[in-house]
Amino acid sequence: VPLLDAEGKIIEWFGAASDVTERKRAEAAVQDARKSLERERDLLQSVMDGATNSNLAYLDRDFNFVRVNEAYATSCGHRPGELIGKNHFVLYPHAANEAIFARVRDTGIPVEFRDRPFVYPDQPERGVTYWDWTLTPIRDGAGHVDGLVLSLFETTERKRTEDALRHNEARFRLLSDTAGRLLAAEDPQGIVDALCRDVMEHLDCQAFFNFLVDERAGRLRLNACAGIPEDEVRKLAWLDYGVAVCGCVARDQIRIVAEDIFHTPDARTELVKSYGIQAYCCHPLKAGERLLGTLSFGTTTRAFFTSEEVELMKAVADQVSVAMERIRDRQVLRESEARLQAIVDNLPVGVWFADGTGKILYGN
Repeated sequence: VPLLDAEGKIIEWFGAASDVTERKRAEAAVQDARKSLERERDLLQSVMDGATNSNLAYLDRDFNFVRVNEAYATSCGHRPGELIGKNHFVLYPHAANEAIFARVRDTGIPVEFRDRPFVYPDQPERGVTYWDWTLTPIRDGAGHVDGLVLSLFETTERKRTEDALRHNEARFRLLSDTAGRLLAAEDPQGIVDALCRDVMEHLDCQAFFNFLVDERAGRLRLNACAGIPEDEVRKLAWLDYGVAVCGCVARDQIRIVAEDIFHTPDARTELVKSYGIQAYCCHPLKAGERLLGTLSFGTTTRAFFTSEEVELMKAVADQVSVAMERIRDRQVLRESEARLQAIVDNLPVGVWFADGTGKILYGN
């Protein structure tokens, strides 16, 4: 340090020394920590880039993207560099509850979810996708959480496959149960109400109608129904051929599937439209070429049926038809036996009937 006189000339120098060892050590420690952190982050990036089957993103404490792998960026419709620095919840406010992220950050406890649904706001054409995802805290050298790693694995195809399998199993159980109950019933007409309510629940329908042919009246008689007010049930006690959807199905003996009823003018659907039904499917009940009646289902919550749902309705209608025809055949057989017995009883000679073993069944 120079000592100056009044004119600014140097007249003497003073020297001073201080120990900077601790400062140097601190600076070196900071530098080492930075290098270590960079190595860890480089390693993390390497791991992320190598995980081609998982979507990985590294977020800072404020949930801004710090690093993402190619798979994550591609699934979002971006390149990795386009996401860096942007906030996760600004880009995807509905992706997950921000409180969950904050809890993991503040507690350091990871979380995991399975088959979480998500719709991309900028890619609605993809529909609902499903993901397994985990949120893991990343700690600094002092043990403080300074970021989060979000790991995503798409399970859409697996979820759809599992749902389809469960649906098929439920469909098989429903048809098996329906067939068993109809085969065991002495009066299939009497159990149609309970059976159709089970079918309604499976199909997420809110109404059904079962009309039977009354040959003497030349009209359709309401056998069972659900989903409409009681006073409307009384009005539907009888239905003429060619009237409304069921009457047209009975007249032509051809299935009718009416969909998007509120936006598709059709005089045949005016009746079910008045009940709030948006989609309606009616099948004829037939034994060979003979019409037994009609069976129909309707929904008030959606405008369309899937092809699988329509085929299930047909399968149930076929089962009901077979059961009703079986009971009719029994009735015809009993009537024939009664007529034969009456004839035998009035014969002037003794007659008896026996089975193949010689056991007498009956005689006059």
